[in-house]
Amino acid sequence: MAFEADVGFNSPVLSIAFLSIAILATAFLYAFKRPSLPKNAPPLVTEAWPIIGSMQFFTQRWDFFQRQMAHSPTGNFSFFAGDKPVIGMSGDDSRRLFFESKHLGFSEGYGALLGGSPSVNKKRNNPLSQAEHQVDGFSNYFAKRLTTRVKGPALAEGLPQLLEDTRASFKELAAKDTKTMDPFDSIYRLVFQLTMRTVACVEIASDHEMLRKILDLFETIESTATPLSIMYSWLPWPSKFRRTYAGGRLYMIFKNIIDKRAQEGRREDDTLQYLIDQGDDVTKIITVGSCFHTHVLCCPC
Repeated sequence: MAFEADVGFNSPVLSIAFLSIAILATAFLYAFKRPSLPKNAPPLVTEAWPIIGSMQFFTQRWDFFQRQMAHSPTGNFSFFAGDKPVIGMSGDDSRRLFFESKHLGFSEGYGALLGGSPSVNKKRNNPLSQAEHQVDGFSNYFAKRLTTRVKGPALAEGLPQLLEDTRASFKELAAKDTKTMDPFDSIYRLVFQLTMRTVACVEIASDHEMLRKILDLFETIESTATPLSIMYSWLPWPSKFRRTYAGGRLYMIFKNIIDKRAQEGRREDDTLQYLIDQGDDVTKIITVGSCFHTHVLCCPC
């Protein structure tokens, strides 16, 4: 059942028990702990349940956003997903703010939508703001590393290999007996390969079996971001253990690649080598790849 899948238990009894705990906890948070919106925030949407907020964000996201943009004079709106306040934005000015503002923290939003629980500094006037070093830390690191690899000479030098990967993928499709294809599978996997070629390493991008394993692990991590795990990220959902296990396997794969290069004294012209030369540890390297993967393949914008 979809409900049991969202909760993460196969047993309906355990699912109902965990949901009951979540509802009681939400009632407490709603009454005492839910942060208020900033004074200059867009108006709250009317499509909201008293305790859990706007479930439409999870069940019919595109239609929900379209309705709220149409009802708002500015195209911007606010809503709650559990105890998490969310600001919906639209239009050129809002898009520019989203991509260019240095006051927004990429890692905080990314962590929350994967079922994490970013800390919020409630001593500030803006209840959504964080300490400056928290906001700037990973966001600046990620932007700096990513910009270096996808702009300028680095991207231009890698373009011939990206074209070669694309041609090889299309040749494989043309060689198949069937003349039909599922773009949500074939093109998705091609884009993932190009992503790994750009922000990961040649060992993964050139090995189809390794690509499949890495993609399965990323998808396992993303599948744990159920509505309940996002709204109640502090509860010990089974999805958290699956995410930890998949993250551990990713760590070991990248660590083995790094260790093998060190043992062989081998260097490659790829992003992994660049990150190694910058002194980044394995955890940061995996985070860069996973963040970029999520942004490119899973972000509707």
